[in-house]
Amino acid sequence: MKQIQVYRIDKDGYFIEPILIDGNFLPTDQFPKDLVLIKPTDGLFKAKWNSGQWEEGLSQQEIDEIKNPPRPPSEPEIIGQQIVEKELQILQLLNENKELSQFIADLERRLTQGGL
Repeated sequence: MKQIQVYRIDKDGYFIEPILIDGNFLPTDQFPKDLVLIKPTDGLFKAKWNSGQWEEGLSQQEIDEIKNPPRPPSEPEIIGQQIVEKELQILQLLNENKELSQFIADLERRLTQGGL
């Protein structure tokens, strides 16, 4: 029994897996549509069978993201971000404190002028 290597694709033509089948499996005109006899082209990130040939199934942006994955922030960057967040919290609290101080001063002025 002769085995041949074929390549399974999904309904959209994307490569799933290589498989071995019996070489006398079916005549070519009845060959299953989810199997391809031609090996996927080397160097493709996501091989896609289209119109009788293999092509790249990813966009250039997706390929660039794979080639240059975002690096996690360094410890100094994390600390710097935390400092910025704390400074913003301090500024917000200072602003709230200023508003409350002005409100209290207005209340005191109204009280000294004879009531609320």
